[in-house]
Amino acid sequence: LSTQDRDTRLVTGKYRLHSEQLPLQLLVGMELEQSDYLLVSTFGAQSIDQTIHNVYLSTQWDVSSSSHIQAGLRHSEQQADIAADAFDDSVSLFSLGYSWSQNQWKLYARADQNFRFPTVEEHTNVPFGQAPGLKTQRGISYELGAEHLAGQRRYRASVYRINLEDEIAFDASGFSNLNLTKTTRHGVILEASNSWSQKFRSSLSLTLQSAEITDGAFDGKQLPQVPERILRLDGSYQFSTSLLFNLELIAVDRQTLGGDFNNQLVKMPAYQVINTNLSYQISDWDLAFRVNNLLNEKYSEAGSVFTDFSTSPPTSFAAYFPAPERNIWVSAKYTF
Repeated sequence: LSTQDRDTRLVTGKYRLHSEQLPLQLLVGMELEQSDYLLVSTFGAQSIDQTIHNVYLSTQWDVSSSSHIQAGLRHSEQQADIAADAFDDSVSLFSLGYSWSQNQWKLYARADQNFRFPTVEEHTNVPFGQAPGLKTQRGISYELGAEHLAGQRRYRASVYRINLEDEIAFDASGFSNLNLTKTTRHGVILEASNSWSQKFRSSLSLTLQSAEITDGAFDGKQLPQVPERILRLDGSYQFSTSLLFNLELIAVDRQTLGGDFNNQLVKMPAYQVINTNLSYQISDWDLAFRVNNLLNEKYSEAGSVFTDFSTSPPTSFAAYFPAPERNIWVSAKYTF
């Protein structure tokens, strides 16, 4: 038997400033999150008290009617008390973006620093002794893109690269989390949408990406849980002003199992799933009937390496987390 007890308190606030006399918009904000967590299992009690402070500032400067600059600053601090040990860290980040639009074209470029503090579960839930504490994940992303509007058609293409240091990942062989020294993701996203008529509209999105570990013991290996290709096709048909039908197809390529940093086991199988939604608006009500996994496919969105320590030597094999079979959602929303 095991129990988890979590108590989280979150306070946020933000203020937006915009002057018609100045071509500048400002947004300032703060966040305070406090978490108390206790896990009790056959491995004993593991607890953590964690506090995270965030303050941030973002701006948008309209250089001209067609050129815009976005910039942002964020400072975050974490204090984590794990049993008798304390792990404190702070991060300061900067982001900068530029966009240019004219006629039917829009071009943009961005660079964003990023980070992620370990969650309370990642710090704890360690079978063999108390967690030693994890490093903060840090990185930077770059993105270049172009968008074109042609009547009812919209085309968009972007290329990106994400470099991370100390990425937090789960190591199934030891049932604990670890920091990967360096990882890199890069890819291309292609999107197209069109309104074929007043009633029928469709959109297509294709993501081509590659991710690998670029330093440390697993240098050159593929990063787990990152499919190389993702395809999404959406279509909608407006039967009347009140009745709308949506159909979506999602296809995800094979991917390395979670925790398989040496790429030794088979990859997770690719899968395709179809979802539908029928919505009806009447007065201030929005009623919807949704069917997920329409064809009742058997597939898994996530999988991991499982190590059986009861054998000698221990053996590892693929373990999958089954996705739901066909499931139905009925919802009602009232706007007032």
